[in-house]
Amino acid sequence: MVVLIILLLMVAAFCGYKIYSIANQYHIQKEAYDAISETYAKKVSLETGVAATIPPVEENNGKSILNESSPIEIDFDSLVEELGDDVCGWLYIHYDDLREISYPIMHHDSNSYYLNHNSRGVASAGGAIFIDAANFPDFSDTNTIIHGHHMNDGSMFGNIDKWRKQEFFDAHPYYYINTPEGNYKVRVIAFFDTPPTSRGYEIEFYNDDEVKEWGDWVMATAISKDSTYEYTPGDKFVSLSTCTYTMNNGRGLLIGQMIPISG
Repeated sequence: MVVLIILLLMVAAFCGYKIYSIANQYHIQKEAYDAISETYAKKVSLETGVAATIPPVEENNGKSILNESSPIEIDFDSLVEELGDDVCGWLYIHYDDLREISYPIMHHDSNSYYLNHNSRGVASAGGAIFIDAANFPDFSDTNTIIHGHHMNDGSMFGNIDKWRKQEFFDAHPYYYINTPEGNYKVRVIAFFDTPPTSRGYEIEFYNDDEVKEWGDWVMATAISKDSTYEYTPGDKFVSLSTCTYTMNNGRGLLIGQMIPISG
């Protein structure tokens, strides 16, 4: 009996240590990214615009651009000096009822690197937000995949699966991506659960017909979606990818249309 009690106490102590260790890692991760955000990201406005329609556009050099500004300004020169050339953008999602998503977007020639390192290159279980190694880092592909861990505390991409519910999807229709070359408002168009080898991860296409056919597949596969979206030749997309537990080795994909904005 004494031996059993000792074993139980040892197990309890080990479990307590593991819980403390995980919580401490979350705390360290949060402090690191909060420091980066506070230093290099300036919030201009917290309004993300929940209107169901896209604002009017203006023509600029033959390209349709929304006549509005990102609610966040990023000092990319200083950010790159701090984090290195792997920085290629900033992801910003803000709603009052959602934990804020505000992180630098990284890119590396190996997907495994930022799965296990934060944006400063320090080993971290929480990793970083990063563009798939198969993509170009400048969002020039038709579909850019951005990966992030599904963290239990809601950080990183821990809340992406909230878009699975149509009511939440409808109430949170936009987010923003800033890049050194220009900024984008992203109109979310579909969320679905999928294997990591599905068509959702296609990144480049030969012609507009292939893109439209892919988009039709996305909409047919979606659990929740913007049924008003219609493909226009030249549309580019970004897909936020994270682990999901609705299937074995599953992924949750939140796909959005990238719309250039003027500021």
